[in-house]
Amino acid sequence: MRRHKTTVAMLRGQLLFADMESGTLTLDCILARNGGTGSPVTFSAKLPTRGNAPELAIDLLFQWAAEGAPIEVRITEGKAGPQVEIASSTRRVVLESDETQDA
Repeated sequence: MRRHKTTVAMLRGQLLFADMESGTLTLDCILARNGGTGSPVTFSAKLPTRGNAPELAIDLLFQWAAEGAPIEVRITEGKAGPQVEIASSTRRVVLESDETQDA
């Protein structure tokens, strides 16, 4: 039986802070569901090391934090595990679970 990608949560808010240390990306956000009251949320993830995609993603996240850009966060569960997509205007960054990156 195939496991399809399922959206677990769709959130909107603002990226406040992005930091990269020892290969771990940490993001602090204020996020809300369906226009409700925002709550502080912290994401931590390890980025894959292939190509220059991690550097581009980190630069984009740092830029959004510096600008206080509005973001949309979609958390999905798929056959490869959980995935967090962070988007602002026409660009997006996808963070995957450690299990997905090691596969």
